[in-house]
Amino acid sequence: MSNPRPSPQLLYHASPAPLYPTNDGSSLLAVRFASPVRLSSVRITPEGVDSPTGPGETYPAEWDGTLLLNTAPSDPVNALMTTTIHVRGADHPLDFPIDMPEGVSTRFVGLVSPAQTVTISIYGFPSDAPVPTLIPAVPAEQSSAVAPPRKEDWSWVSDWAGGIAGLIILLGDDTARTELRLRALQCLDLLDRISPAMPHILVVPSAVSWILNLPPTTSPLVKRLHEDPDFALHPTVRPRLPSSHPFYPLVHGLEPDRRREAWKRLDLGRPALVVLAETAGDDWLDLSPGSDLSNLASLLAMGQAYAEATADTDDSDDSESIRCLELVLDILERAPLVPKTTPQLARRLPRLALTSRVRGSQRTLNLPPDQAGTISRALLIAASSIPDGARAWSEAVILVQPYLPHLSPDDPVRTRFTSSTFVSVTLPDTPDGRRLARLSAAMSEPASSSSVVHQATPAELVSLLAPSYYKILATAPVPPLGIPSTVPRATPESQASAWAGKVYSEHEFRTREGVGLGLPGGVAPRASRPASRHVDEYAR
Repeated sequence: MSNPRPSPQLLYHASPAPLYPTNDGSSLLAVRFASPVRLSSVRITPEGVDSPTGPGETYPAEWDGTLLLNTAPSDPVNALMTTTIHVRGADHPLDFPIDMPEGVSTRFVGLVSPAQTVTISIYGFPSDAPVPTLIPAVPAEQSSAVAPPRKEDWSWVSDWAGGIAGLIILLGDDTARTELRLRALQCLDLLDRISPAMPHILVVPSAVSWILNLPPTTSPLVKRLHEDPDFALHPTVRPRLPSSHPFYPLVHGLEPDRRREAWKRLDLGRPALVVLAETAGDDWLDLSPGSDLSNLASLLAMGQAYAEATADTDDSDDSESIRCLELVLDILERAPLVPKTTPQLARRLPRLALTSRVRGSQRTLNLPPDQAGTISRALLIAASSIPDGARAWSEAVILVQPYLPHLSPDDPVRTRFTSSTFVSVTLPDTPDGRRLARLSAAMSEPASSSSVVHQATPAELVSLLAPSYYKILATAPVPPLGIPSTVPRATPESQASAWAGKVYSEHEFRTREGVGLGLPGGVAPRASRPASRHVDEYAR
């Protein structure tokens, strides 16, 4: 038994690190430790990538450097060991392992490189870090309260009563004692944790009938057979559902009655949708009891709710919201395209189809071309509101292609779909320019994953997203969002017109020596007149 191995610690971090110029044009970083340390790795954080103190500042992006290590023990004493690191442009931190063996340490790390700025982190173990040692295993009493959890292997249960097949046969054996059948059910619950047992149960009708007569609280398998639509609507289970089951009206009776019940019980979710997908009818504009919406409007609203719910789920195909959304779209494909239904479908169906495509399907829109304007506007709005913007936009462009020829050439929606998404912006090779270039690239490919930290002011975001609009805003005397104005502003003292018609709230007068009103000789020698200080300043 061994002690847990200690994790490396952050021994040094600097952003930017203090670099000293050398004779050959390179830069030198010298790091000295107060006590010997055992290094494990050196991390270089590229420019813009997150680090312990904020975005990295390493520039340029690619260079080769030399690490210098003053290791001990060494022969001769204080000998420097060197190793080369190759820094390449990346959107994540770059780690270079050193992994000094136990007993070897250093007090000095140097880095010689052509870099102008570097963000560096050094990881390792301080001199007083515990060294893993082997100790004899001593049996110790351990209470059950602190015992580590252990996953039980229930595979041995399959051998009882002839394996899974024997257990299921025992469930359907009416001559067997109830205690034995319940015990077999408990064994199947345990085996279901290893391998699904329900598919084997569904092929034995007698076992299904006995399980359906049990309360749902009897066991997990009984609860799933009662409540999970995948099992409760299975062909083997449907005819055996008790009349008290909530799904009973959906699966018993004539097809029109089942369909009418499904419209009325849309609140059941997938079970009602399954029945609607299985049946046909011309009841799309009918009103269900207690509802002021037509069946079509209710189904579209239901699909909208599922589409919004998918934003909070992962990409797994078995998500309940995604499965229900696909069922809604399957049902809507059979909706009649008549004057009373087509406008509703054109307004709301594009968003549902777009959400489905973002989740990986290949849905298309089969709506008439005379609704091209409504469809294209709905797709434009949906593409801007669905998360995962890049994927949503590309899928919206695919869906709208059949309808673009039916729009006028100067239609703004058509222009938006046919123009490029982002405007190319040329930025200077400065720290701010490179920062904005990384942000611009991230906006062009928002689905890409990286550790780059993006920082931008509102004015910079506007300049990247809408350069033309930025130029327009900059022409205002006081632009919003901190945008600098491009309108030249002169100081009042530099313009005579600035003094014309000026109204003073308070004048400061003084006695000015002069010759009357400035006429030669004057009419009142040695006279004085009051003068405005402001006018005097302008006169100078």
